[in-house]
Amino acid sequence: YGLIVFKNTRNIGDDIQSYAVKRFLPKIDYYIEREELNEFISDNNEQVKTIISGWFNHSKYSFPPSPFIEPYFISAHFTDELKNKKPIYFTEYFLSYLKKYEPIGLRDDLVKEYLDQNNISNYFSGCVTLTIEKFNNINKTDNICLVDLDYFTTENIKNKFDKVITKTHNVDENYTTLSYEKRFEYVENLLKT
Repeated sequence: YGLIVFKNTRNIGDDIQSYAVKRFLPKIDYYIEREELNEFISDNNEQVKTIISGWFNHSKYSFPPSPFIEPYFISAHFTDELKNKKPIYFTEYFLSYLKKYEPIGLRDDLVKEYLDQNNISNYFSGCVTLTIEKFNNINKTDNICLVDLDYFTTENIKNKFDKVITKTHNVDENYTTLSYEKRFEYVENLLKT
């Protein structure tokens, strides 16, 4: 079993996605780099069952994935450079790859429209992070969490309320040196907050 990760992320959301997917795997034999899916080779040339979920791709050459990856598309999003336009890698070859593994679970209507136009069976699933269940034994607080709000809004709210916690999706470069176990521990603590 393989878990797709993005080692050099600057967005904790990437690890939250991997954290959500990890719960559906019986074990993790491989951590597969999201931006190098086409380069993955398993140790014994075995097929590695992999849930495909997340935003693809910064590297347009990493799709389609390696032949050693047996994909299960449950919550994918494909656009070019975050511009919400049709990816340039939506070639006949790529579309035939998707056709082989249909139905394709998608996070958004834009990509659903692309696949509908190319007669590729698909369904809208939303983001896999929606499957994260409520944590037990969390003590309720009166804290207000502000995530990635602009300075003016943050200061305005802080001036009106006492227990304000600010959080961000951004992580520093030291974060990427942590083991995945530590990163998932960080994710879990953030989600509990």
